[in-house]
Amino acid sequence: MPYVLADVVSEADIHAPVADLDLGRWVYAMGDREYQRCARGHIAAGSSPLPGGARASINVEIVGGHLLVQHYEPELLQPHHIRMVSHASNMWIFRVFPARVRVIWEITLVPKSDDRCTFRDHIRVEHGSRFLWLLSKLALINWVVQRHDDEETPHFAASCAELGRQVQ
Repeated sequence: MPYVLADVVSEADIHAPVADLDLGRWVYAMGDREYQRCARGHIAAGSSPLPGGARASINVEIVGGHLLVQHYEPELLQPHHIRMVSHASNMWIFRVFPARVRVIWEITLVPKSDDRCTFRDHIRVEHGSRFLWLLSKLALINWVVQRHDDEETPHFAASCAELGRQVQ
């Protein structure tokens, strides 16, 4: 049974019809510079092919002083709902204590009207160790992940909307 180190949700409004947006296209179109513009702690982003034809989304970031390297694989890849899972993210708590954590990154676009929707970003971090769970409480992991998600979500939403406008 995994221990939950963080479980956070942030939302941002997009002034565009949900039909004009494609999360699957957006998550792989985002390169280093765009990713870095979305939050202070973002270092690098890219994608890489996986066996079988799918692609991994690779993110490197510092969240509240803790370094993370994620290799997300798509579990669900639809235009308005994606679920990316990094089964063995490298995390260094305080940049000292190494751990392999499971990170689930789920984004949904929720229609609000004909020309508006909500970008909902959900991040969950899990690990099998009770000791790491306790260390995560001392390191305020849930709080720093929430703060980071609150910072990046409006920028992710704007980036997704901009890509939707470019494709139209």
